[in-house]
Amino acid sequence: YKSVSNPEVVRSLPLTVEAISAWDGKSLPADAVYKALSQDLAEARRNQTIGDLSKRLNMELAGYRSLMAKTARKLPFKEEPASYKDAMEQLDERWGDPAYWQVIRRNASSYTPYYLLAALDHRIDDLGEVARATPDQAIYLDIFARTFWM
Repeated sequence: YKSVSNPEVVRSLPLTVEAISAWDGKSLPADAVYKALSQDLAEARRNQTIGDLSKRLNMELAGYRSLMAKTARKLPFKEEPASYKDAMEQLDERWGDPAYWQVIRRNASSYTPYYLLAALDHRIDDLGEVARATPDQAIYLDIFARTFWM
């Protein structure tokens, strides 16, 4: 079960998970997704679940931990912004990069193939396809081969 368990994002970002499901995954998401994320992050900070969430997302995209901490510290907004997208991008320009949103979208389920694929030196790419891990991350198959060779 642990090899496919992925509760952090669903538990900490319930509004975002629901809102991001309609996103095409290519352009930036709609303003409603930014609003949902801002509400979820403010709540996650109050509930002290931001650490587990940040750790999980940082496994897939380096820099996510600092992004979440920086953003959550500045939420909730004192006044409702005219555009949540613009307001979030003013907090940190990385919210204007679809790669960060793709990580949330890939983790919008309580189950993930991430850990199982990593153990087999594979990953899910930005298009949602199974792909070989990059050479600097592909270490397990060599270890398995040496173990079974003995």
